[in-house]
Amino acid sequence: MKRLLALAVIVLCSMTANATQLIVDQRPYYARSVAGTVTDAVGYALAGVTVQMVSCEASNGNAGVLKQTVSDAHGAFGFGRFTTGKACLRFSKDGFDVVQITVFRSQDALELALKLPVAT
Repeated sequence: MKRLLALAVIVLCSMTANATQLIVDQRPYYARSVAGTVTDAVGYALAGVTVQMVSCEASNGNAGVLKQTVSDAHGAFGFGRFTTGKACLRFSKDGFDVVQITVFRSQDALELALKLPVAT
């Protein structure tokens, strides 16, 4: 059964020295696969968003990248079955803040509707 979840932005913390913000949803998600769409604050689809499945211990950059994809013209992205028990999904695009969520492997498919905040 698919669940549609809206991402609640909860915590802001500095990711790098150049003031890029990493927005972390502290609530864990559970899924065997993840798909969804990425939009801006107004609701327009965002193409070209880099979506990385990373080790949650990776602090920044490409360290710990397990899988990577890019959102299409409709803002859609997807990852097949998880191979790890826990991973973080990191969403990034120039001009927008970086968003990261934690996902634990389970039996359900997860569908996200993510709004990427404009960089401040």
